[in-house]
Amino acid sequence: MARTEAQKLSDKKYRESEKGKQKRKEYSQSEKGKIADKKYRQSEKGKQKIKKYTQSEKGKKARKEYLQSEKGAKGKKISNWKQLGLVWTTEEEIEEIYERYLASQKCEKKGCEYTEKNWKCMDHMHLIGKYGYFRNIICNSCNVNDKSNNTSGVPNINKNGTGWAYEKMVNRKKHFKWFKTKEEACAYKIEYEEKYLK
Repeated sequence: MARTEAQKLSDKKYRESEKGKQKRKEYSQSEKGKIADKKYRQSEKGKQKIKKYTQSEKGKKARKEYLQSEKGAKGKKISNWKQLGLVWTTEEEIEEIYERYLASQKCEKKGCEYTEKNWKCMDHMHLIGKYGYFRNIICNSCNVNDKSNNTSGVPNINKNGTGWAYEKMVNRKKHFKWFKTKEEACAYKIEYEEKYLK
């Protein structure tokens, strides 16, 4: 049975009232509410609504403000570490790593000063391909020149799954290319660095 305009208006007023907001907050924090919210976000309707909001001016402004907040900056940093291959076993462990990152005043490897051009980085041991466990907070210069993760004998070329990868940080962005053979990766490295990094 279709709801009348009066019923819709009544519902809207209730949702906007203090009692309605409190009830919605309690529900969204409950286990049932979290499951329902996750299910909705994964639905086509939910994905479309999220996409529309994130592309709106209001959504862009909210994201910018969030990323400038302490919680947003932390979330972004940890997400970047995860993409770089950092592995951790508990939430307490990643909290400790992040606190250590914030507290670090100098490179823990050579005592270098952090600068705009030589920023601080999370250093991790590469175990399987790019993935591995935390070691230190070091400067970018020490991180780029670290040979302890190298598995090929050639800087920036490492074993990656069933093949070889060329990985290099360029202007704070990771340049990555995968190859079946070490020889292909080495040839690409020479060509790329001669063309773009000289």
